[in-house]
Amino acid sequence: MPIAHKDAEKIRAHMDYIIDNFDVTEFQSKLVGQGLKLPDVDVLNREKVIREKNRKCLKYLINSENADYQVLIDLLRRHNYTEVVAKLESGLQPEKATCKAGSTVPSIHVPENKRHICLTEKHLVRLFKPVSVKDKLAWATCLGVPQREVEAIEMDNRFSTDTQMFKILICWRKRPDCTLGVLMDLYNYSVENGVEIDTEALQGIIDNIR
Repeated sequence: MPIAHKDAEKIRAHMDYIIDNFDVTEFQSKLVGQGLKLPDVDVLNREKVIREKNRKCLKYLINSENADYQVLIDLLRRHNYTEVVAKLESGLQPEKATCKAGSTVPSIHVPENKRHICLTEKHLVRLFKPVSVKDKLAWATCLGVPQREVEAIEMDNRFSTDTQMFKILICWRKRPDCTLGVLMDLYNYSVENGVEIDTEALQGIIDNIR
């Protein structure tokens, strides 16, 4: 079973605080089979920045089919991250309440019955179009596509930015959990990090995916 929506929202609401105040390296091995897969751990081990390692781990847990929120809470308590637990269990208000009217980041919504749609090339050829070409590298970074692979794609397709964007998504699709829900969570993460995406156009594309 995936993490319950309300628990996933707790993690998202307090993400910035949480990733600054624990080190998943201390117990990531205990999350294998509880939201993490061995390839996920390999990715985390290659990440040198603790903050980004923590962020990636939490994203994996939120998107996993077999993560358990209570397991995460128990591990945090066991490793004396009591303040992180208190933050998570405090509800959804603190960060959300501090957002000024009109300053919230637009979010991309995927209906629950579409989150598990496995994406084909036919889907991907439409899903890159709302992304601003000028933010290509930042977007690819948010998707987890290494810069060296982006550079190789640019070299092989130097005359077509559309092809470059499409190939970046093809590269992303090599991961095991290439579903619409996972990709749109990464698009939301991209928007949060300043990538320009036409969310209205993207929402129209999502609505037409069957």
